[in-house]
Amino acid sequence: MKYLFLLPFLMFVSAFCVYNDSEEVSFYIHQQPSNRGANVFKAFKRESLKPGQNACCPYTTYDCAEHTSQEEIITLRLKTQHPSGHYDFFFEVSFPAGGWIQFTGKEDSIRAYAYDAHGQSVDYAFTESSNTLIE
Repeated sequence: MKYLFLLPFLMFVSAFCVYNDSEEVSFYIHQQPSNRGANVFKAFKRESLKPGQNACCPYTTYDCAEHTSQEEIITLRLKTQHPSGHYDFFFEVSFPAGGWIQFTGKEDSIRAYAYDAHGQSVDYAFTESSNTLIE
């Protein structure tokens, strides 16, 4: 709810964003190759998105969204990093390239909320992954 004041400005932002509003969990994030440019070294990636931080990638660039469209669905692979430093939960989320995803909660109860470019809540694909490889 605290992002509602941003809605008028989001129409001018041409990026997808990840907001970590969790209380104690950091995230390792890497965009999957299914919907981004071919250069893996330019893919959206964050080693440790800490609580209170956010990160964005402009969908208007081939590196962030292959078709540079705000409606294009992008997929991120994430793993949780606990305060002790260990990683133990791997998952993927897919949402519109013009929108954002917000993570809230505590270590044992992380929740995600996804929005499109117009600030409308959207269903997002969530897949738990046993594969520990981040591509």
